[in-house]
Amino acid sequence: MEKLGVSIFIFDYRGYGHSRGTPSEEGIYRDARGAVQYLRKRGWQNRRIIYFGRSLGAAVALNLAVEQPPAGLILESPFTSLNDLIRAHYPRVVRFLPWAFPEHFANREKIGRLQVPLLVLQGDRDKVVPPTMSEKLFDLAPTPKTFAIIPGAGHGNPFMIDAPRYWQLWRNFIGDCCMQDKAHFQSQALQDV
Repeated sequence: MEKLGVSIFIFDYRGYGHSRGTPSEEGIYRDARGAVQYLRKRGWQNRRIIYFGRSLGAAVALNLAVEQPPAGLILESPFTSLNDLIRAHYPRVVRFLPWAFPEHFANREKIGRLQVPLLVLQGDRDKVVPPTMSEKLFDLAPTPKTFAIIPGAGHGNPFMIDAPRYWQLWRNFIGDCCMQDKAHFQSQALQDV
């Protein structure tokens, strides 16, 4: 990521990494809001931030992007909902015990409210999040959007399988988001004259 020439801010959700607490859907959404608040206190504005989330982190990044739109959103291996993901791996359990699986991380319900550019990255050999699920979520998203399959990549390793292409997709997306930000400032300057 150093080669992208951008600042990077990474945080752990409660109950993960070095963070304390017990994870819950609302709790990790709160953690993401807190991370953005931390950056704002240090002078960062959302139009200068691109959110990134992988797998469960994609659900958190999407939720935050809908609530507090950034310059852009990159999702890697996003799923349509946690129930859909469980159903993909254990179809009989969800079918026979639907009451045991309340809807969580309902990304398919949120993606239509996205108001920023989107890049979706997905390995074609992902055994955790089926590529068709990421494609379905992408299809539900408004434009502008880009979808990229990384051939040979599984879950969590697209950046290792085809690093040149993976990072070029990032560079292109960041460049496009920066151009939109530049256009915003030029438009604002014209309005101020």
